[in-house]
Amino acid sequence: MLDTESVKDFMLALVKSPELQPYGGRSFCNIGARRDAQFFGCHDFDNQSLLADDMVQILKSNSKWTPTYFGEIASKWARIGGLAFAAMSSKDLGEAHGHIAGVFPAQPFLSPSVKLLVPMLANVGAKNDIMPASECFPVDKWPLIYYLWNFTP
Repeated sequence: MLDTESVKDFMLALVKSPELQPYGGRSFCNIGARRDAQFFGCHDFDNQSLLADDMVQILKSNSKWTPTYFGEIASKWARIGGLAFAAMSSKDLGEAHGHIAGVFPAQPFLSPSVKLLVPMLANVGAKNDIMPASECFPVDKWPLIYYLWNFTP
């Protein structure tokens, strides 16, 4: 587990990184996720050719990652210094590429669009910012799955 203040500082810098800003229809969630994981000492995404869909497959198939549909659990895990991601494959999104974003260590947000508490995410994508999960993933494609690394309840 990491100190949450250092995680917040890291994630705030990540979403502001000039080289990760979207341009020309391109976005860089895979690079953001790789950097996020490495900050926590997780090397599951070290292969630089991995795209978001590849990362979703790793999250689904590796026993170090615990899936949950409960954003409150993901948010709590992040607030105690754990690594968590929200992720959807291109198939689930109905788009050319999947999306992945790190859970930011903050109180969850009561989303009016999904009528649930959702975690805040350090989103690197079409828009880079600290945002509620319901603004990072299309709510008509939910349920959203969160993945917690080395989770211990």
